[in-house]
Amino acid sequence: MDDINPILKIPNDLFVIGKIGAAHGILGMMKLFSFTENKSDIFKYYPWFLKKNNQWIKLDLEYKKNIKHFFFIKIKNINNRNEAQKLTNCRVMIEKKRLPLLKKNEYYWHDLLNFTVVSVTGYNFGIVENLIRTKSNDILVIINYEKNMKKTEILIPFLEKKVIKTVDVINKNIIVDWNPLFE
Repeated sequence: MDDINPILKIPNDLFVIGKIGAAHGILGMMKLFSFTENKSDIFKYYPWFLKKNNQWIKLDLEYKKNIKHFFFIKIKNINNRNEAQKLTNCRVMIEKKRLPLLKKNEYYWHDLLNFTVVSVTGYNFGIVENLIRTKSNDILVIINYEKNMKKTEILIPFLEKKVIKTVDVINKNIIVDWNPLFE
């Protein structure tokens, strides 16, 4: 890993698109897990960056191979298993400006973070902290602080038109048809 030159200028407005997994073999190969909706789209976005030991590193891909749920990759100047293992669990990031422009009323999942979620009856559920992808449907993870400042996590299925009535990107809120039992 000493052969990879750290970059001096910190990249702007980074977005996580994947994660480096375990080393594979003795020649510096490693697993790559893509967080993009279409897994192979991760290879459309360059350059890749990661942070290791408080240094930003630009990754140059040398080789890739598609396996069922992940990829094997080889990064230039990573030539043995020991060097590859040093990158295990590092997040692969790109600058957000590398993402394709969206049409009106379209959004990326990461854009929904920190949106306020309100029911059609006016109940304020809280703020979107995360989104979870499942086989059946995606789920909004909402954080709500009760009066005693106790943090409550609320999960609401992201089912457009059925539960999710509107996503207002300009005002940063999501209107849901979801009955809070504690309302």
